[in-house]
Amino acid sequence: MVFSVHLCNFQDLIPGPSGEPPIIADMEAQAEAVTAADNQAYSWLSPAGSAALVQLLAASILKPAGKVKPALVHISRGLQLVSDGMSRLGLAPTATDAAVDHTNIRDVRVLLMLQLLLQEARQQLHLLSSDFSAARQDVAQSMELLARFPSLLASLESSVHLQAGLYAQAVGANSAALAHFSKAASSQDSHLQGCARCLAAVSCLAQDVPGAGAHRKGLSCSLVLSVLQCLNQLYVLAVSAWSSNNSVCLAA
Repeated sequence: MVFSVHLCNFQDLIPGPSGEPPIIADMEAQAEAVTAADNQAYSWLSPAGSAALVQLLAASILKPAGKVKPALVHISRGLQLVSDGMSRLGLAPTATDAAVDHTNIRDVRVLLMLQLLLQEARQQLHLLSSDFSAARQDVAQSMELLARFPSLLASLESSVHLQAGLYAQAVGANSAALAHFSKAASSQDSHLQGCARCLAAVSCLAQDVPGAGAHRKGLSCSLVLSVLQCLNQLYVLAVSAWSSNNSVCLAA
């Protein structure tokens, strides 16, 4: 899928007679073959994790085309696969960090991260279709999962707050959005941090709170700096690509 996008080979992503791109059927078939063969080459990811990842990728392919219902079907399948995988590891739906056997930490962390990513993808689809009630439930489930597994999901905490902020912003709760974006801005990921700062500034500017002028000014400066950082990164990427192309031409 990634290679098809980078090579501009969008033919593989065009829906076929069944309504889904052929690449989705290919991914699902390969995942089933790996699971059936118990191929040790994929021992770094459990069969449940591999299958759930395929469902997440399928939803990612369908979302840009606005195929909300088919994408939600794949996400439901992915979440069910994760749930089944967690059950096989002896974890109940209400389990916490303390219930995880140290010998299963790697597999449990992978499944939890996939569950969180699937829930975030579902939230995005619900927002895309203006189903704010369902999106609210998605946010609540993600926050609840993070609260139960704070250690195993620590690396995705900022992402959870970013998604919560996007929902709050969509329903006009700018104060709540600002709070979540501010927490997301503490991320060590420079891209996520810059995005969160920009969104926090937008949420602050959208508020109508007396005495918030100084805070707005500070966030406005952060917004400008974040945009400048993004432009600088784009410039670096463009120069790098130009240099690579020139090197290829010279070599030829």
